[in-house]
Amino acid sequence: MGAIYLQGTPALSESQIVGAHSSSIESVSIGEATQIDEVAFLLRECAKQDLEMLIEIEIEANDQVVTPTEISNATFKLLDARAACRDGRFAEAFTTYDEVLRRLSPLPAVANRLKER
Repeated sequence: MGAIYLQGTPALSESQIVGAHSSSIESVSIGEATQIDEVAFLLRECAKQDLEMLIEIEIEANDQVVTPTEISNATFKLLDARAACRDGRFAEAFTTYDEVLRRLSPLPAVANRLKER
């Protein structure tokens, strides 16, 4: 996985995160704990966005609202967003998720859900 970047600066490597979780609380500095919390929050948001996008792809495919090519493209974009999250490129991942959801779903209900974010 390598280093995770938050706001353009190296935060923690995967081994630091794992080590911080497996070591005692006293050995984790406040700065490291904050970075771990930020990364955990962003990873949860990635999972939430991923699930929402996957459900939307399935709905669109089942309802045959968009073409099979569009479904295929959305699925590949989903994989790109997953990779971006895994690599700590959270802004890129969230942009990809939103872009695909907007392209897939011109439906008012989905548009309203996107505005609520």
